[in-house]
Amino acid sequence: MLMDFIRALTQRYRVNPDRIYLTGLSTGGKGAWALAVQHPDVFAAVAPVAGDIPEVEGFMDKVSHLRGVPIWAVHGAQDDIYPVDRTESIVAKLRSVQGNVNFTLIPDAGHISWEEFYGDPAFYQWMLEQCRQRQ
Repeated sequence: MLMDFIRALTQRYRVNPDRIYLTGLSTGGKGAWALAVQHPDVFAAVAPVAGDIPEVEGFMDKVSHLRGVPIWAVHGAQDDIYPVDRTESIVAKLRSVQGNVNFTLIPDAGHISWEEFYGDPAFYQWMLEQCRQRQ
């Protein structure tokens, strides 16, 4: 459904298809991982925040499809909803295939780690520097 929505927006409005960005927090972070791994050719950059490993069959193998997509993953070290080790395992997998991934661990943050991240202008600067690389 979300991909249909993105397609409809890009057809109706003047959207640069090389500058479509994906981010989400908590369950939305989990969804960002899921959508990105299923459509790695669509997004210029992905920023999952406090997410989890999605229920996508073979996700950890498919995550290597994101190796050319700039990713900035964020997680609070004290998260008791989605443990940080899950994001760390995704990041490790991406790094093992030379993925373009940044990882920010916020030491004193629990699950609500997005306020600091989304409040940082460096995130928006980074995102605007990204442009989809066509295959």
